[in-house]
Amino acid sequence: MALVAYLQEYEEVDKAKVAKRGGRYSMKRFIVISTIILCGLGLLAILLEAEQRLKATREQKFVFRYKINEPMVYSMGMKMRIDMQDEVNNKTTTTTELRYQFKLTPLRASEDEITTMRLEPLDLEGYFDIFSPVGHIALFFRGSEIKGTVNGVPIIDTEKGIGVAEAEEFKKKILPFHLNGEIDIDSKGYVKGLRGDSPFVEFWKEVVDQHKSLFSIVFPDRAIAIGDTWTETITRKKLGEIELVGKELRCTVTFTRLPDITTQRKRLAVFSLSASCSAEGLTGLMEHEGEIIRVHISHLDLTTSGTIHFDKDKGILIDETMKEIAVMNISMQNQVTKMSLSTESTINLINN
Repeated sequence: MALVAYLQEYEEVDKAKVAKRGGRYSMKRFIVISTIILCGLGLLAILLEAEQRLKATREQKFVFRYKINEPMVYSMGMKMRIDMQDEVNNKTTTTTELRYQFKLTPLRASEDEITTMRLEPLDLEGYFDIFSPVGHIALFFRGSEIKGTVNGVPIIDTEKGIGVAEAEEFKKKILPFHLNGEIDIDSKGYVKGLRGDSPFVEFWKEVVDQHKSLFSIVFPDRAIAIGDTWTETITRKKLGEIELVGKELRCTVTFTRLPDITTQRKRLAVFSLSASCSAEGLTGLMEHEGEIIRVHISHLDLTTSGTIHFDKDKGILIDETMKEIAVMNISMQNQVTKMSLSTESTINLINN
């Protein structure tokens, strides 16, 4: 606007000069106007180039990149609470906490950008706390050590040889956490294959079915700008301790790229995820007081949210935090029970 005003002012002044010269335009006027126009065009070109550079930094195609034989060590933590209340106000609360460290080593990469990773467990510990009308059950485990009590009385203690049979039964449930195996992952994060002992394959297949990835994010095959979103549909076959049979739960997850952050001299891309879904008429199986029983879920509401930090230069996940809340009405053993389940989980790269 300032440039236009200047030209208009100059035009009025120059018209007066031209009139004095008998209608002849001056060479000076031509040179001044040409110079102003050329400077304006040059400035416009600089601004357009700057805009393109800024757009290039905002938009980026994200991929996972792994260096062969350079292992990554991750620490995973999970806290889960299940509250159940029946028609006569009997309440049962189960609290679970798990801490797990594992090493991922890229072994080889194929021409179609699929990397084979070896997963090796490093450390595992956790505990269960169950408060119910029949009393309090507590169980702690770390490595091969397991200790459990009922109302304060020891029922399992592997160091003292108490409850050996019960300890062996529990070890079967956590066996997948102690097994090595191989996982094929493509550059967008999708898991393409699992190899290993059947408990390893079955456990990690269940994880992959919920996320389509070893982690909680998969990238689209396009550049992503800050504020861009994309979606993935996932199928849930398990809700806490309930294993769904027949009809499954399908949810749409929305990913959003947030503004980058800088931490420890590293510029990290930030992503959020969110999902909200409801379902009716689901059927599942769960263990209850030592027995496998069938449950009917008349209504379910599930919400998930999370934040992911990704090193876009190295192409590796740095950390993620997830929260999930599920509320459902279930029928089991001729009783209607309201169940709420909340889970918080984290994954952190610890050898970065």
